[in-house]
Amino acid sequence: MNLENAISLAIPLVRKEEGIKLNAYWDENGYAIGHGNHYWEDGRAVKKGDTITPLGADKLQRFYVRQ
Repeated sequence: MNLENAISLAIPLVRKEEGIKLNAYWDENGYAIGHGNHYWEDGRAVKKGDTITPLGADKLQRFYVRQ
């Protein structure tokens, strides 16, 4: 299986488990946003009050799934 196939399988699984939240929320490990991400692409931690668009949440998820 190549990377793109693996990503295509992983993304719907994460979305099913995490859902989507456009405002930062407290998770057991700190604040999260979008599809359960705790960090932005630049490595900054998600903070209380942060917001994201649905498109931004999808891009952030794809970024971390690729990692």
